[in-house]
Amino acid sequence: MQTNYIIFSTKGNHYLYSPYKTKILLLHPIMYYLLKLNKKGTLSKWLKSIKNEDCVWIESIGSTSKEEVFYQYKKMRFLSHNDFFRKEEKLQNLYQFTENDIKYSLANTVSITFEVTEKCNLNCEYCIYGKYYLNKREGNKPAKLKLESIKRILNYVIPLWNSSLNSSFNKKLFIGFYGGEALLNISFIKEVINYLKESSLIDMHSIEFIMTTNGVLLDKYISFLVENNFHIKISLDGGTKTNNLYRKFKNGQSAFTKIYSNILRVKTDYPEYFEKNVDFISVLHDKNEYREIVKFFLRQFNKTANISELATDSLNPEMEDEFWRIYRSSSDIFENSNNSETLVSFYEILKFIRFFSGYVKATYTDLLTDQRATNYLPGGTCAPFSRKIFITAKGKILPCERISHQYELGYVNESEMYFDFDSISKKYNIYYSALYKRCCKCMYRQQCGECMFHLNVGTKDFKCKKFRKNSEENNEKFLSAYMSILEQNSFLYLQTTHFKLI
Repeated sequence: MQTNYIIFSTKGNHYLYSPYKTKILLLHPIMYYLLKLNKKGTLSKWLKSIKNEDCVWIESIGSTSKEEVFYQYKKMRFLSHNDFFRKEEKLQNLYQFTENDIKYSLANTVSITFEVTEKCNLNCEYCIYGKYYLNKREGNKPAKLKLESIKRILNYVIPLWNSSLNSSFNKKLFIGFYGGEALLNISFIKEVINYLKESSLIDMHSIEFIMTTNGVLLDKYISFLVENNFHIKISLDGGTKTNNLYRKFKNGQSAFTKIYSNILRVKTDYPEYFEKNVDFISVLHDKNEYREIVKFFLRQFNKTANISELATDSLNPEMEDEFWRIYRSSSDIFENSNNSETLVSFYEILKFIRFFSGYVKATYTDLLTDQRATNYLPGGTCAPFSRKIFITAKGKILPCERISHQYELGYVNESEMYFDFDSISKKYNIYYSALYKRCCKCMYRQQCGECMFHLNVGTKDFKCKKFRKNSEENNEKFLSAYMSILEQNSFLYLQTTHFKLI
């Protein structure tokens, strides 16, 4: 019988993982014992030795009947006949993007986000335009987007979004505003909203406005945000004032007290809005801990913050040593802990349940297709523009605000827009080719959330710090660790039902 499967244990249970089926099954202890013998190649010999016995003694189980052993053996053969022990298929051919793919993704994009200004009223030490990064603002005057540029993008994207290329049901388009600090250019945001309301481009019921803000100016503009039903994400490195040493005003003072008081005001004055429309972003670094951040936002606001790591691309070589001293990885918190009670990232748990349990379908169309038959895309990078199109204050077009500007895919200004689907598809094919050979050897390849643009893809510095060799020993440890956490913290499983894997 084939042995292309992984068996592993937690403190209380035994499990089978089928790489071919990508499914985890809970095992009876006798079944676990039989599968261990099968891996050693001694199962047939052992079964013959007990053929004439009424009672069978099994190490770590004790005395059991021969009938029970052979019943479990029949179940084992049933799994074998249904491909649970089948050899894992080789990864499919690397998918090749075409210009039609890019156009389709743009037509189905979920969000158009504008960096309305480069100006910021804070001076956060870990800012991607700060000392740790090569990204620098050009010129002495921070850039601002012009309304004509916004119109040009909207007039191009929205007709595509309204066309037959959009395959979404109950379409909803998010228009986002970003900075710098977006509220420093509130007059421009009002202009954009008025333009959309007055134009015939789109039904306003199909639009929702979103904004990322540091919260410093919420006391001045919260009534406007509430009036226009903005969904806002507030950046706050939750915990204590000590944990907010990196988030400062220009004079070097911590911004925590001001931001926190503004948040409390929103919660008090607009409780329903706060409950439905306010979320939080917190940055992980050496002055805080993942568990502490989670507890802070649950205790103070009954919210679960989106906890992000510091960007690791475009680092300033002169500051790398200092950067890695303050850098913390959410996966490090999990992997370096011997405590099974560790509160890991909801996102990591969600990915584990989706990609390893075998019983989750992300969309209803997944029920109709064989996912193994699809071509392979390594890593956790989104297809370009499938989720967002981001326009910087200087008019660069990017697939996301978290990507270095060196990876621009086009540009727009007051007089023209450059957007070449064929050129974009070729760029992505080159990037993915660089990823493919490395990713296919990694044990995390099925649940990888690493964006290739954060790994310096296309440069001499390209590498992934989370690479783990795909070996049976590594896989056993990985599966056992995650299942142990779910066994002892069942609320995590229930909590993930409220989150989308995006």
